[in-house]
Amino acid sequence: MKAAETGWLMSIGYHFGRPLLCSYWSAPDADEAIATLDLFSRSHVFWYSGKSLPADAMGKFKFKHINTARD
Repeated sequence: MKAAETGWLMSIGYHFGRPLLCSYWSAPDADEAIATLDLFSRSHVFWYSGKSLPADAMGKFKFKHINTARD
């Protein structure tokens, strides 16, 4: 699925406090793969891909630390 749809699915999982694990992912194209990898890195989603992904995106992938403001 596309990155926007993946983001929506991740928001549902987090809303209900469920961990996310992508056991098989098949991005429709390289641009969507890069966008989805960005979502996965910010949301700390563990994933597996059944296809080759862009080498430049794979080399840069890491979980990103996100700070949220407290009121």
